[in-house]
Amino acid sequence: MERRHFTTSEMLRVVGMGKGSQSQARVARVLNTSRNVINRLWLRYQIAGEVKARQQGRGRKTTARQNRFLALHNKRSGLLLPWLASCNCPPVHSWSCCDQTIRNRLHGTSPFSRCSLRLPSFRGNNRAASLTWAEKHVNWGYEE
Repeated sequence: MERRHFTTSEMLRVVGMGKGSQSQARVARVLNTSRNVINRLWLRYQIAGEVKARQQGRGRKTTARQNRFLALHNKRSGLLLPWLASCNCPPVHSWSCCDQTIRNRLHGTSPFSRCSLRLPSFRGNNRAASLTWAEKHVNWGYEE
């Protein structure tokens, strides 16, 4: 028996045959694999309630939330080069990563786009002027 990974459809077939009260030995013979592989797949299904392919390769150092933070921080800081973001990354966060990780995460985003740092101020006269304009144009239609 050669060593190979099951596809998702084959995993679902194993679960279906197991639910159909076929023995693990019979399922292993039909799929040309060892009984041990079928047993581990069946146990994984019973524990998790689903079958899916395992993640292969190395795990990520940063989470999706941290990736969004890096991209947003880079856009707000006004830096032109992503590798400078590692120097200016706020030390407030408890996680640390190397410069190459930051470059890799920013490579997928648009590191040269910018975000506005401030919104227009709505204090004092600005708030009053905005309110009077809004009250004046409440019933404003397409014709006006």
